[in-house]
Amino acid sequence: MKLLFSSSSGKEKVPKNLNITQKNIFGNSENQAVVFQNLRIAVVTACISTENTEVIINPSNSSLSNTTGISHAVVNKGGKKLIAECNQIIQNYGQIEPGNAIISSAGELNCKKVIHAVGPSIFQNSEEAELQLRTAIFNSLKLCDLYQYQSISIPIMSSGKMVGFSKEKSAMIIFNSVIEYILNNSTNIKHIRFTNLDKSISEVFTNLLINFQKRYVQVLASQRMQQEIIIPRYRVSLESNSSNSSARNSYEQ
Repeated sequence: MKLLFSSSSGKEKVPKNLNITQKNIFGNSENQAVVFQNLRIAVVTACISTENTEVIINPSNSSLSNTTGISHAVVNKGGKKLIAECNQIIQNYGQIEPGNAIISSAGELNCKKVIHAVGPSIFQNSEEAELQLRTAIFNSLKLCDLYQYQSISIPIMSSGKMVGFSKEKSAMIIFNSVIEYILNNSTNIKHIRFTNLDKSISEVFTNLLINFQKRYVQVLASQRMQQEIIIPRYRVSLESNSSNSSARNSYEQ
């Protein structure tokens, strides 16, 4: 099952049928949340380095040097232990290619593990860059499942002058990659949080989340409608077969 969603302009009204049944069990408050298939997806406005989900994603570069932006905040708060481990990873494995992800301890952070995800570094080919970003998100979620963690915080990645993705484009690629992973894979993940300190980025993720909920409800409604049409026809045709064929034929037309 594959659903693609785009960010919309303007303020969206929250649909009445939003299914929010699980409570927020993490420290930072949520702007928006939905629950489907026993998985809670939320948007949070906060620095990801303050999140206490089991795993956070660090949007890193290939050398895990993390000298600017979100990654600098993550590693700086993680402290000397996390910095030393990142250096050891590079010494053992070399540069991390775009699209790949690697897991480490959390150092002084509130989470249990950090997944260092490497997105595209230079914007040369839009399709290749998008594929690398999607793959980095997919590999991060796969690592989270591999180590059997159930909660993960995800920031925006590969957005800015160096890469060329706008925050809307980057958020849409990340969001769609997460949804595709959830719908097409067996996962133990129960909580996914799109966490960004920038309020404008949180607004983009909020719109994507609301649009997803609307579309998902429409798909389910359509599936139910098809079942209601197909199943009664099938049953009536079987019943009609035992009485007379003319009744069956007229019903199925």
